[in-house]
Formats: sequence, C-alpha cells, structure tokens
Amino acid sequence: MGIASRLVYGEEVPGRGSCAELNALCMLSPDEGWAVGCAPSTAGERDQDGDDAVVEALFLHYVDATWSRLRTDVRGRLTSIAMTSGDDGWAVGEEGVIAHYNGTTWAQFGGIGSRGLQPTIRMLSPAEGWIARDGLGGTEKLPFLHYDGQRWTAADWPTGLEGNSEGFGPSVHLVDLTLPSRAEGWAVGTLAHVRRAEEPHRLNDGIILRFDGSRWTVDAIIEACPLSSIAMVAGGPGWAAGRRDSGEELPGNLGRLIRSKALLLRHDGGTWAEEEFPLGPSSGQPASTLWGLSMRSADDGWLVAGAAGRVPEQTEPTLLHFDGQRWTPVVLPRIADVRMYSIRQLWMTSADEGWAVGLSISTREEGRAFPQGGYSPTVLPVLLRYQQGAWSVVAS
Repeated sequence: MGIASRLVYGEEVPGRGSCAELNALCMLSPDEGWAVGCAPSTAGERDQDGDDAVVEALFLHYVDATWSRLRTDVRGRLTSIAMTSGDDGWAVGEEGVIAHYNGTTWAQFGGIGSRGLQPTIRMLSPAEGWIARDGLGGTEKLPFLHYDGQRWTAADWPTGLEGNSEGFGPSVHLVDLTLPSRAEGWAVGTLAHVRRAEEPHRLNDGIILRFDGSRWTVDAIIEACPLSSIAMVAGGPGWAAGRRDSGEELPGNLGRLIRSKALLLRHDGGTWAEEEFPLGPSSGQPASTLWGLSMRSADDGWLVAGAAGRVPEQTEPTLLHFDGQRWTPVVLPRIADVRMYSIRQLWMTSADEGWAVGLSISTREEGRAFPQGGYSPTVLPVLLRYQQGAWSVVAS
C-alpha cells in the first residue's frame, strides 16, 4: 500500500474514503510507458455538496525503470490512453474529457462535441485516430470521433444500424476499440433497444462494428450478450469477450432477475463463433463476465474473468493465458490488507514481460461514512508486473 500511496498522494497514508485508480496503460517500449486513471484533487477541492473530492486526472510515467506521477491541470476520470511516440499522445475519460501530450505536459483539449461516459481511444499515427463512445440513434450524438491531425469530428452513424428522427433508435455504448490498420478497425459494446412505455422489456444485445477504411458497419449483433473487449491478430484469430444474459420475471411485478455467464467469441476470418470457455460451471470457479483481452500474437494472449455486478469472494481477479491452443488460469499474487482488487487493462511488451493496472479496496485504511447515509471505501490503484513467468505487485 505504501508504494501506491506515495505515487499518488506523495505520502504514506491516503485520506479516509479517498479514491484513486488506474484504468488504462500504453507501453511505448519495455523502457517507457504511461498509466492513467484518477485521484482526488491535490488542491483539496470538494464537490457542490461538500461530500466528495473533485477528481483530477492521474498520469503515471514509466521511464528509467521507475514509475512517477506527472502533475497536470486536467480534471476527470481517464479511461483510455494512446501514445504515438514519447512526444505525442492522447487520453480520454468520462464526461467528454480529452487530453493531449506534447512531450512535456498533458493539457485539456477541446472540441470533441457531446459527452461520452467511458470512451476508448486508439491512434494510427500523430495525424489520425479514433474515439469510440456512446451513441444514440435519432440524435446528434454519434458513437465515433475521428482525428485528422487538427480536430476531432463526429463520424457517420454506422451502416446497418439506423436510428430515426423520434429519438427511439438504438442506443450504443462502445467500450473497446482496436485498429489493426488504416483499412481495418473493430469496436464492441452494448446495443440497448430504446423503447416506448408500452413496449415489452428486452435484454441488451452485444454489438460488433467493423471499419473498412471508409465506413463503420455492423458486423454482428449477438442477442442478449453485451460485449466488453475485442482483440484482432494479424494472420490469426480474432477474439471478443463479454457475457451472456438471461432474464427471469419476478413475481408481483417486481421486475426481472438477470443472470449472466461468461461469453468468449472467436473470429477466424469469416463469422464469429462461441468458444468453449475453461471457467465453466464444471470448473468450480465459474465466471460471469470477461474483459481485458490482450493478444500479443496468435499464440500469446491474456484475458481477465470475474463476477459481474458483485464483489468476488477472493481478493484477486482471475487471469487466463492463451498459448495458441487453450486458455489456462494463471496464479495472481494476493495483496495484503485489501478486500478485493481488479484488473482493468494489461499490456505485454514481450512474451516475458508486461504490466497490468486496476484498483483495490483497502481494509487497512477505513472508509468514510456520509452524514446523510452511505459509505465511501478507501480505493487505491493497483500496478502489477509480469516477469519470468510470474506476476508480482509493484503498487497497491
């Protein structure tokens, strides 16, 4: 805990109920990289109710074999980062936050239009990139933004997913994006069917969108299967991960009980097919959702599994490694004095070295109770490193 506290707060012990997390990373090489997330305001700013600290962007820079924090004026919770070089990069986050790095400082960048909750950014070069976010049919809120070297502008609504002028078109929440080349791109997320009051409830679907160098189109809609991650490998299979939902009506008009199980899809150049997943009911540790796909090659990849909508009983998440034939669970280190921790993203710099980021809920530092009720736990960032076939804790 001490390492993470010093990285983020500059001191050993954070304030009770403070929240700092790492959500994404981008390694330029084994010797340089960035990790981003959020932390309480260093100026002690509070929200309008005075309950919570204003959140500022958290930037950690890895250079000379050391992680250190770079202070900025950027506010908000960052969810994705893309570096094109040591002197150029972008980060995006909730509420439309976007920041640009010029080799020295990170600064807020304007002009991205309407807000997205948890956008994802990928850059093809310093002069071209894409942001995937929320989109709503029948409105001006479109799911993709394109960068042309000067500004971010909204791209056309994906072909095959038409909205309508009344605003009752589909609502798309994109959460992952990959760009193998300028002529190929993929994005996944959730397709929510916005309905009128008299229409029956319908489970959200998963959606896979594909870019052909000109337009984004619908590649597949997976019924009742929200998707959370995608990875495409040149000359090898592609993968998409998420969960399969099923609904059960509760008696007395109490709504629906949603049950989930892990879903893994494989793409071999033609269609998407469900892949048998090793953590099924017979494994004794079934997973209800998958995310965090990271494929370094066709025979070397990683995948995070966990329980959707609840804190798992074990303190560490479940991580699996792919060797070209099968997905195998990998032992992760336990972190002392935490109730649980999660992994948000992995980045492998080689077959033998990589990093993972996330957050942990502390049991050593008590949380903070609100006067009007409720409780805010103390949350600290997690930073793991993979070397010589094993994961170890760098900061927690």
